Amino acid sequence: ATLARLLLLPDDDELALLYRKALYDFQNANQADKAIEMGRKMIALDPNNPEALVMTATFLAERTRESDLDRDERLGEATRDATKALQTVDTDIMLPANMTEEQASGVKNQMKGMAYAALGTAAIAKKDYAEAEKNLKQASQLYAGDPLVWLRLAYALDQQKKYAEGVTPANNCIQYAADQPQVANLCKTERDRLVQLTKSPAAPAAPPCDSSSTTGIS
Repeated sequence: ATLARLLLLPDDDELALLYRKALYDFQNANQADKAIEMGRKMIALDPNNPEALVMTATFLAERTRESDLDRDERLGEATRDATKALQTVDTDIMLPANMTEEQASGVKNQMKGMAYAALGTAAIAKKDYAEAEKNLKQASQLYAGDPLVWLRLAYALDQQKKYAEGVTPANNCIQYAADQPQVANLCKTERDRLVQLTKSPAAPAAPPCDSSSTTGIS
């Protein structure tokens, strides 16, 4: 037995599981800062843990405000974590032994999609809309069921005056947000704006994209 077990202290694997449970508990309780703290603890134990990297990147990207004093540091951390997740997901993800190859591929693709979505969200916060478009298009191919991916892609295209191109992701957002009325309303507003802009490009600029009200965590 390890010394940790002899002393009835949790070893690293047990700690990681405790932190993981706490991360999702804090997510469900709408406590983003606590969830980020747990994600960082998981990463400290295992720097290549793609789940911890993706979740922490997602929370940071979605919950960093323009007024945050450490805004640049948080967005930089989100970008680094998401990038690292893309590098480690195929080799370091922990999956049940009885999972089929097809199921495993699906889980990995979803996690990659979440990583690209976090990169895209962070790029929107930095007002780098071309970078956001590139990453959100990747996310939409791997994680198509998330309406926020489509909403943010439509917004990134809107900001680049690619109005006609933005209509399709806005419509996809409406489709996938059928059971999320708040998100669906945002999608419809963006879609209607884009449709109008294809007819009259002189419309006012889109308001800043504040995704925090639709992520389910604060």
